[in-house]
Amino acid sequence: MAMVVCPTAQSGPFVPLGAGATAPSGGTPQSAVPERDIDDVLRETATRLDLIVVELVGLTAAAISSAAAIRRLKGSAERYGLPVALAALKLPTGAITAFLGLLLVRGQFVPGLSALDTSAQILAWALVFGYAQQLFTRLVDQQGQTVLDSVRTSEKPAAGLTPA
Repeated sequence: MAMVVCPTAQSGPFVPLGAGATAPSGGTPQSAVPERDIDDVLRETATRLDLIVVELVGLTAAAISSAAAIRRLKGSAERYGLPVALAALKLPTGAITAFLGLLLVRGQFVPGLSALDTSAQILAWALVFGYAQQLFTRLVDQQGQTVLDSVRTSEKPAAGLTPA
């Protein structure tokens, strides 16, 4: 018996075609559970809204991560500074990592994690992967901090020199 689970919906239980509608213990057939083609069930259950929901959850997690990262950066006096640009980079990266992370889980790339059984599990993993974009954008944050530090030191007058 199988079910198709998406972030926004799930199918009813069914037996995939070719698996036979027999009980797991080899007993009497389960006539109440229909035998269906899994591709048909996927087409009926999964929609474009599922992808949008996963990406929005990843984007939200990235926004939280971005707020924490901005807080750690020492800014500049510019109106639209580098910290805002770095934060803007994190948002689409969070959406992409949420989608790609779920794709890796679904493809059984992560050892020991092979099934996403409920909508809540899918959304929770999307949140985790969306926040995990911080691992990818951390190097960019460090480079941005280096640039801000160099700008700040070049704005200070040299020691011993007085402005004219």
